[in-house]
Amino acid sequence: MSDKRPADERSADERAAAAASASAATERPAAPSVPPTSAETEPRPGAERLIGVLAFTMAISSMSAMMFTIVLPEMKAEFGLSLSQVSWMMTGYMLIYAIGSAIYGKLADLFSLKNLLTFGLSLFIIGSFIGLVSSSYGAVLAGRLIQSAGAAVVPAAAMIIPIRYFPPAVRGRALGMTASALALGNAIGPIFAALVVSTLHWRWLFCAPLLVLLTLPLFRRYLVDEPAKGGSLDLAGGLLLAGSSASLLLALTEWSLWYAAAGLVLALLLALRLRTAREPFLRPALFRIPAYRQGLLLMMLAMVSGYALPFLTPQLLSSVHELSPGVIGFAMVPAAGLAALLGRAAGRLADRKGNAYVFYVAASLLLTFFGLMALLAGASPWIAGGALVLGQLGQTMLQISLMNSVSRTLPTDQAGAGMGLVSLLNFLTGAAAGAAFSRLLDSFGGGTGVGAFPVFGLIYAGLFVVVGLLALTFRYRFSRSGQSGRETMPLRESIDS
Repeated sequence: MSDKRPADERSADERAAAAASASAATERPAAPSVPPTSAETEPRPGAERLIGVLAFTMAISSMSAMMFTIVLPEMKAEFGLSLSQVSWMMTGYMLIYAIGSAIYGKLADLFSLKNLLTFGLSLFIIGSFIGLVSSSYGAVLAGRLIQSAGAAVVPAAAMIIPIRYFPPAVRGRALGMTASALALGNAIGPIFAALVVSTLHWRWLFCAPLLVLLTLPLFRRYLVDEPAKGGSLDLAGGLLLAGSSASLLLALTEWSLWYAAAGLVLALLLALRLRTAREPFLRPALFRIPAYRQGLLLMMLAMVSGYALPFLTPQLLSSVHELSPGVIGFAMVPAAGLAALLGRAAGRLADRKGNAYVFYVAASLLLTFFGLMALLAGASPWIAGGALVLGQLGQTMLQISLMNSVSRTLPTDQAGAGMGLVSLLNFLTGAAAGAAFSRLLDSFGGGTGVGAFPVFGLIYAGLFVVVGLLALTFRYRFSRSGQSGRETMPLRESIDS
């Protein structure tokens, strides 16, 4: 019997299943094909130039995020501080960067993205200038935190612009360009930092972000003038989200039960606020979209494996193969450089073959990488460096396929908040993975040379299992059989107020 209940009385899962069934029915070979319209296959005017400007900005942003890591010892000596004190140059930056990306995402649903980018990039430039001219650690740290508050607009824009300016049929190439830019920034960041520190003072690292000043007029030119969408900002909800996220990040990085307890309490208060506020910071209906909810889980699993590449590989090359930091930095460049070169091609492949195809290629590359690292990486640094090429390319393709799939589950008016939450959870998961890897290496590692390899082998073997579970989950929950093979997630549901 057919279900005669009104649509608003059905559960979210039932509506999603009905939408998926209707979509599957339209994919049967007997159904007449309807040629796609230009709106379904062509990006908005100026979108290609806009994504190019965004890619350049993202490369600068990703460079800025990590390049201060290598100068912390010099800052410690210059200011007479402890390593834990100067490490706030990184910890504070990442805290604000993670939380800010979610907040900017929500603000983009309410206000003009053009004005938000102008505000954020202006803060980025101001913070960089303050850090460049400051002489005390307090002023340098203040500049770094202001820099982070502005830079956080970049990952939010990198998720929103492809959704708003590129239809799903060609969105993969836009996501491929942003993924390439991220990989490029990660590749040249350590090299740039090493060159600056070896020839100039470390303060000159604040100069690179000043290049985004060149992008401001281009963003103002290519972004469409959008009227403010209206609605009120749930300030209390935003503060609870920021507080709970900051507490959980500190709990993971500082390994503190007090921060963990505070984070859980604030998270419970946030959940209560989201259910009672008239216009909550995150609409609860967002989490009633099964494909979005499950997509968040997949993104978090992917982040666990992805964080191992930039975190564990340098530790392996240092502890097991006893390479110097400079050699390690250059050893990691080819993998990141190749991922940057092939990222856009991977995005176009997603448009042509479908997200599921790219996902399975990515999973195969990652399984090969973790398998080689678990079995053979202790034998030679050349094996580790060669395997890293496969891993970096696989992770870039995985990011493109999952981001493209998750973006299709969201209504346009909730894309900012929805993708901002994706960015925040990525940071939280990365921090959790980093804390877990550090604890395992501290507890069971130790020593140098081949004797230090077993703990790395076990971690890589565990990550091999994680990627395998990720692939099985994707196939079971998201990949739908059909003639086209292009849809990898159920169609999104509309979100009712």
